[in-house]
Amino acid sequence: VALEADEATSSVLAAAARAFATGTNTESAAAGHASSQAAPAARPAAKWTQFALPFIVLLLALAIAAGWYVIRSGRVSPPPPWTVSNLRALTSDPEAEILPHISPDGTRVAFGKLIEATGLDRLFIRGVEPSQLVPLAPHTEKAHDIRPVWSSDGSHIAYERISRDKCTLFIVSSLGGHEREIGNCQDFGTSYFDFAPGDQDLVIGLRDGGTQSDVSLSRWNIATGTGKPLQYPRASGDQDIEPRYSPDGRWLAFRRGFSPYSDLYVMRADGGEARQITHLSGTLRGYTWTVDSSALVFSSNHLGKFELYAAGVDGGPLQRLGVEHAIYPDAARAVHTVVYQIQRTM
Repeated sequence: VALEADEATSSVLAAAARAFATGTNTESAAAGHASSQAAPAARPAAKWTQFALPFIVLLLALAIAAGWYVIRSGRVSPPPPWTVSNLRALTSDPEAEILPHISPDGTRVAFGKLIEATGLDRLFIRGVEPSQLVPLAPHTEKAHDIRPVWSSDGSHIAYERISRDKCTLFIVSSLGGHEREIGNCQDFGTSYFDFAPGDQDLVIGLRDGGTQSDVSLSRWNIATGTGKPLQYPRASGDQDIEPRYSPDGRWLAFRRGFSPYSDLYVMRADGGEARQITHLSGTLRGYTWTVDSSALVFSSNHLGKFELYAAGVDGGPLQRLGVEHAIYPDAARAVHTVVYQIQRTM
């Protein structure tokens, strides 16, 4: 009976890990995992590969000729405030490649890549200019390694490992080598994180009191694996996830509300009153800061299909950037370069 529960629970984690490449709602998958034994009791036992395989087949079909594109954005006098140029494919491998994260200097990209032989995701790094893929973390045939995030100095990458029954945070040198465990992620679908200024801590959304409906931001020390909540005004039941510090270190953005009822907020890096930047109450598939810390670039389908938008943190209307089928954008800290994942449709 215990084995059946473990394997059925792992199906939720496997589904969440692969759902990123299809753009499905991983937050609802995480909610299912939080109420841990409700779903497993209703399912027959099955092997890890049996749960993972449907997602792999679907994603291989969706990812044919897929890749990312590089956007070089320049700040100009309004209107319009942002322009997109030098749009080009960065990868074109047939395997599914997900959740790209670009190095602070804009020269390298870390991402998850589906390994067909194992049905699992492994992390790789490659240059923005043509170069070979380099494995980032030690090989594992028992877990998905995904969601890489660079430290602000480019020396390390933190990432999540999704195994049969848990989500664990690791950190490794950006040159590869020995990995080090930081701690448990809690819920894969909502445990987005970022390096805090100074790269000694991570900021992450964690459930308050173990309830799925209340998620607040905490700073988590990498060396000790201990954390403490950020102090900022919020209402009971708020779901604050996906924190990202601005390149200048002055501001902390985050997403409030699980999809499909999300909006972006910004507050001071040390906490304080949060200002609402978007008023969409919709589905957002990733966001990033512009290099000058003046705007957020995000992916939304509030007009029907996922595309990139820019929102100034000091207010003003949203700007459509004219980049469609784009999800999970990530910008370099030092240069005007953004990478994103292409959303593939049948």
